[in-house]
Amino acid sequence: MTVEGASAPRELGWRGPILALLALTILPITWLRVVTPIEQSVVLLIPALAACALVAWWNGGRAGLALVWVGLAVWTLTRPAVGASAHFDILARGWSLIVAACFGLVCCLGGTKAFFVRALTAVAVALAIAAAVVVATRDSNVGDIVLTELTGRSGRATTEFQAMLESSPRLTELIAQDTAAAAGAKGVVKLIEEGGVRASSVFPALLGLESLLILALAWALFHRLSRVRIGAPLAPLKEFRFNDQLVWGVLLALTLLWLPTLDMVRAAGWNLLLFFGGLYAVRGFGVLAWFLSPGRLALTIIVTLLLFMFPLLGALAFGLGLGDTWLDWRHRARPTT
Repeated sequence: MTVEGASAPRELGWRGPILALLALTILPITWLRVVTPIEQSVVLLIPALAACALVAWWNGGRAGLALVWVGLAVWTLTRPAVGASAHFDILARGWSLIVAACFGLVCCLGGTKAFFVRALTAVAVALAIAAAVVVATRDSNVGDIVLTELTGRSGRATTEFQAMLESSPRLTELIAQDTAAAAGAKGVVKLIEEGGVRASSVFPALLGLESLLILALAWALFHRLSRVRIGAPLAPLKEFRFNDQLVWGVLLALTLLWLPTLDMVRAAGWNLLLFFGGLYAVRGFGVLAWFLSPGRLALTIIVTLLLFMFPLLGALAFGLGLGDTWLDWRHRARPTT
């Protein structure tokens, strides 16, 4: 077999992947872990890299590199669980194997399709396989396992937040004297407590989005560590787009939520809306980056606004991404002022 892009140089630029790895390292020690499906992202990342290495070997690359990554994946998936409950840890590792295997097969059989098409197909197939396994085994405890894990994280996060307040005499005094500060502290505690419950209801959508992000990181890392290309490099954020037919996912979600129907169907609607809404929000951020380019200032502005104005900016990005389906912002002339 011929190696796809064997003579191509390695990917240039490590800033993006390093920042992504740093974010994944910091995530487990922040309150965001309450709504993160698999907080130990290495459980997803290493098997995905092993899948990329196996695809490269299938296309004529070195078998040694594939063996190294497969060995690392086996070691990662057989380590003792850290933080997660035993039952949830089994689910997380099983999902990691399924999505990595699906991604590898899609890459081997997908021809010259772009990364996003391959990754989205792999995640969709993996979700279908996972759902089929749950139905076939008649295991109705999966939802309870997920709920127990996420509420346990929210409980630990709440305890850490209260301990932080109690460790600071100034904050303790402020909360005791200022009713607004006390109400704010209670609001944060309530937000953390409700975060686990709400995240459990949309866990499939969050898991799908996280898996897509991890696959993208694995794709970028592999093409920087290996000279064998298994596909085209990732495009910059400002060029991110996908087939406009995915808008039917948003319309289906809104239909399921609008119609008076069973709670299970409404739960499916919320998951579809979150998943496709997340994709269109990323597309909207790409539109924002396009409008703010050239220069690296665009990414800095977007990240800063995300930290302080996430709900507002997220809604704006979703609107821009969804509107891009019909208006195609980036094919219009860029304003000169």
